[in-house]
Amino acid sequence: MPRRMVDAFKKEIEEDKEAPKGPAEPIKETLTMNPRRQEILQYLCRYPCSRLSKIAKDLELSNAATKWHLERLSEKDFITKEVVNKDTVFYPTNLIDQRDVVTFSAMNHERAIPILRRIISNSGITQKVLLEDVQLNQRTVVRHASELEKVGLIEIIQDGKFRRYYPTELIDMMEIDYRKRVKKFRKQILKMLKNDGVNPKVVRATDSALHVKITSGEKTNVLELGTQPFTSVLETYKGL
Repeated sequence: MPRRMVDAFKKEIEEDKEAPKGPAEPIKETLTMNPRRQEILQYLCRYPCSRLSKIAKDLELSNAATKWHLERLSEKDFITKEVVNKDTVFYPTNLIDQRDVVTFSAMNHERAIPILRRIISNSGITQKVLLEDVQLNQRTVVRHASELEKVGLIEIIQDGKFRRYYPTELIDMMEIDYRKRVKKFRKQILKMLKNDGVNPKVVRATDSALHVKITSGEKTNVLELGTQPFTSVLETYKGL
């Protein structure tokens, strides 16, 4: 065999030895760079202690997809799940005091939200007017109003032949208590994002929101995390 062919054959063997075996290992995706999980985390900051069906409906996701993403977020402790009245509810870890889970669950039930909002905006509203305003049947309104009263968010008074609904001062009192908790939550969520490998950077911080730029490789997103867990209940009827 000519010398030139022998050298070429040896070179081919050496290159084959150095060639990688099998496909290259894919780059590991961070948990929070997934856009669906970002949506869910942002949503739960505004509506803590929501049920799976409400989250899926409001974000226009299937129940199966929502459940899968919730499980991933739960595995890394970004969210916590609790069972309340046989329903599983979800909330951002560290944002809600465990003692208040029942209260937020009653407050942020999809049927209870319009009821509570209307009572807050029209203190002393009668049951008849409330039914007309929220366009729900009497049984549904009575059931959720009873739950709201049980956790101390409203007071129901029988005024002669009228049943009237009044908001209590509980939300105002809780807002004051939650100011310190929210500060801790901001520090903790930034630490968790850093541990997830997304290099968080605060770009805006207000009393009610925290905007964080997260970066992984060439990907960049901004998480808009609400840090006022009562806003969702109060926003619609503010000023009315």
